[in-house]
Amino acid sequence: MAGIGFNLKKILDQQTLQSTLAAYFYTGLVTSGPWLFSVIALSIITIWGQTLSSKIIVDQFMVLVIYAFAMSMVLTGGTQMVITRQVSDCLYSHEDSKVLGIFTGTLLLTLYMATIFALAVLWLFELPLQTLFLYFVLFVLACLMWVCMVFVSALKDYMRIVWAFLLGFIISIPATLMAGQQWGLNGFLSGLNLGLCVIVYILIASIVVEFKGSFSPSNLVFQAHWKYWPLYLTGMAASLGIWVDKAVFWYGEGAPVLGPLRVYPLYDGALFVAYLTVLPAMAFFVMIIETDFYESFRRYFFLIDEKAPFGTLEEARSELIRQLKSNSARILAFQIFLTTVILFISPWLILTLNLTWFQWGIFRIACVGAFFHMAFSLIGIVLAYFDCRRELLFLNVFFLVVNFAVTWASLGHFWSYGIGYLVAGWSTALLGLLIVAYRFKRLHYYTFVTPQAGT
Repeated sequence: MAGIGFNLKKILDQQTLQSTLAAYFYTGLVTSGPWLFSVIALSIITIWGQTLSSKIIVDQFMVLVIYAFAMSMVLTGGTQMVITRQVSDCLYSHEDSKVLGIFTGTLLLTLYMATIFALAVLWLFELPLQTLFLYFVLFVLACLMWVCMVFVSALKDYMRIVWAFLLGFIISIPATLMAGQQWGLNGFLSGLNLGLCVIVYILIASIVVEFKGSFSPSNLVFQAHWKYWPLYLTGMAASLGIWVDKAVFWYGEGAPVLGPLRVYPLYDGALFVAYLTVLPAMAFFVMIIETDFYESFRRYFFLIDEKAPFGTLEEARSELIRQLKSNSARILAFQIFLTTVILFISPWLILTLNLTWFQWGIFRIACVGAFFHMAFSLIGIVLAYFDCRRELLFLNVFFLVVNFAVTWASLGHFWSYGIGYLVAGWSTALLGLLIVAYRFKRLHYYTFVTPQAGT
């Protein structure tokens, strides 16, 4: 996200209230567009949909959408990590002409994977043929949207991204509600598919306009998956880690909604709202920390290329560490303050968001868990800069295992629901911090003596 972060930071540098609000608004939308789209649109559709159709149909629609987003994230998570690395390599080596071929190759690979997965899994959902087809389209569009966001992050025209999600948001809500009122579940799925089609179309068009080169699918996509297999497993583990605690509750204490699909609304609702509390900090990271850190990062390796003396390299390393510590402290202080305020006003939020008081305890635990999860995610980005693939894989697998194990152990103890997510986030963030401190302390050693460690 550093490429788009630099352009958004230019707005912030105007140092006016309007420019500051605009910069953080655009950054939040760019970094969390798919998530914001799904949460806001589905919330409105759920509330209004029950006045236009039966609650049973709306519940069925909601569970289908949740499972589509979950499965698409897991299926494409590994590819997103691999392609992010591959596109970064191309941009770093000024081989921009290869990006378009990589993009078309990634789209074809995603379509192939989504189709194979759908044929193997979706028939288990026990849906009518027409509904099954519409659901297949929804699943494929979600997969394409996640993949497109990897390439979109390199674009300089952030307004194009804003308009993509804004138009999709505006179109999907009335289309879904009107079609749902007329044709029930099939109508709801058709309306949402229309909005996602608009988003995916604009994102694809933006990528094609930005990058020049051949449209022919590049074989580099398959080579990258083989070369960067630790990143593929990392992306898959990261996606599974996000959903594993919910799956435990779905099939541990949840209620069936449609065939084998189950949900546990008390946990799901509290967790989804808690995720929103860290979006400002993520936007702050892209706007300030990643751009500043990227500049220091490039300077350090530029000095290496220029064969600078060791003393100069040590100064660059010290500056890199100092800047990372300073900016990290700022973002953590900001998020601690925000989380504290949210916990303080949580009773009011429970009433405003129409949640139940049973969810209050889960929400408070989840807010703290989201804070640690955010910290772990930011640590992971820093490790990715230094190509610490094995460490990244270890941390994400560790988060996945701890989240699953502790959540499973908490079943039946309602007061502890959400503790699995919190413990997983806290312990992984702590481990990640120790790894980063160790790597930075021996940065020269890992740079010069063991360059093969990252290959």
